[in-house]
Amino acid sequence: MHAFAARTAGARSSFLATWLVRAVTYSLPTIVWTEQAQGYALSLALFLGALDGWFRLRVARTARSFVAEADALVISSAFDCARIAWSDVLAIEVWHRLNRVDYAAVHYRTKTGNSVATCWEQDHRKELLLFVRECAALSRATSPRRTIVRLHLDDRAVYLALLRRLALDVALALLLGLLYGIASHALWLGAAAGLLSASMAATPYLHRSDLVHSAGVWWHRRGNGDLARLPVIPQSLRLWARYLAE
Repeated sequence: MHAFAARTAGARSSFLATWLVRAVTYSLPTIVWTEQAQGYALSLALFLGALDGWFRLRVARTARSFVAEADALVISSAFDCARIAWSDVLAIEVWHRLNRVDYAAVHYRTKTGNSVATCWEQDHRKELLLFVRECAALSRATSPRRTIVRLHLDDRAVYLALLRRLALDVALALLLGLLYGIASHALWLGAAAGLLSASMAATPYLHRSDLVHSAGVWWHRRGNGDLARLPVIPQSLRLWARYLAE
């Protein structure tokens, strides 16, 4: 059994850090506007929106741990624990980032559609490699795995999460605007920051990856179902593809 989990203080406190940035992003520009600094308030909203988007890409995570057990992949979060059959694991993406941070995203199938969970940790590269190798071995234990599917903006779980987050962020800004008596200004300040943040958070899902392994080569499945030879496997999927092909 191998696992990849958020164990260090920085990784475990990332949830709090992202919420603090989120609260500042959708409150501070409105407060600045009340001081008659309208131009500065808009600039600040855009800057904080970009910072919030960066945190969503680099710091935010949705899972506390991934554990590869013999019969399922166990995804644990703060309030829930899900067991995903290996046949429903669609792909595992990995990124190695600055300061020795390793980030993993597990794409999987549920009864209501495809979903994705993310986790990161620092200075645990070896742990991540062993985890991905074990997941690949368990995924192909019963039958060869010849497909890799990465979630796209078309997937319900992706676009609903982005829209839900945007709506809540704008509502937070609007609520503060109502308290200060500048609801309309707070609304468009929140919308400006929220749209910029959401655009950045959507970037990992802009490119569709529906790959098929055949005759020792990975192919890309086009929208019409035709296969085209894939010259280069996306960087984040190379480790998963290599272990599946072993």
